[in-house]
Amino acid sequence: MQEYTQEKVDRAEHMGIAIPADVKEQIFEYANLIGEEEKVRTLVRNLADAINQADEDKVEELLDDAKMDIQDLPDPTIGKLELRDYGYTAEDMVPLRKEAAFDYHRMCSKIYCLDSDGGKGEYASKEMIQTHEGLFGMELQMWERIRDQNLDYADEDFGAFQEPMSVIDQDDALINDRPYKRKYEPEEAIQMISNGECGAFSNQLMQCFQEAAKPQNWLKRQN
Repeated sequence: MQEYTQEKVDRAEHMGIAIPADVKEQIFEYANLIGEEEKVRTLVRNLADAINQADEDKVEELLDDAKMDIQDLPDPTIGKLELRDYGYTAEDMVPLRKEAAFDYHRMCSKIYCLDSDGGKGEYASKEMIQTHEGLFGMELQMWERIRDQNLDYADEDFGAFQEPMSVIDQDDALINDRPYKRKYEPEEAIQMISNGECGAFSNQLMQCFQEAAKPQNWLKRQN
């Protein structure tokens, strides 16, 4: 991908279009994380046209759109190119690093420990994530459902596949900001857990959780 991107940049510059160094840097970052030749080609072409026309606003708009594409990844610190270089070449997974894998796991998404030989095995437990030294993956189909339907880890089908996890872990994962997701307000997180949107917990545990939430008026009661 680096060679492909450099070729497209060189072609634009051979036509007399001087692409600034900071723009080149963002192009290569985009290429590394998105990892799709057609998207890289389109970005370079559109940027070259905007630079040639001295349209600084258009250049800024194109770069902002590229940043949004990166932020649309489940973990914007890693993309398809690194996943392929790692040795996992199937197109059924989106890559995650360990921190993101832990958080998505705690929020009821199925996470896989990916092998450099292209294997993925069964979905991972917390302990498996802890000990795995390689990359992790979430099924592309699952991520698309979260992203496109704005499920935000709240689809009950996801939780059905997960082992029961600490309700405190769930709450902590939901209310803290991460590079790859927004944080929820405490009352949102508590309501999601109480509604069973993050997996099933015992009645006794949920009663304790709901009692602890009452003093803050975070738990909406139904009359």
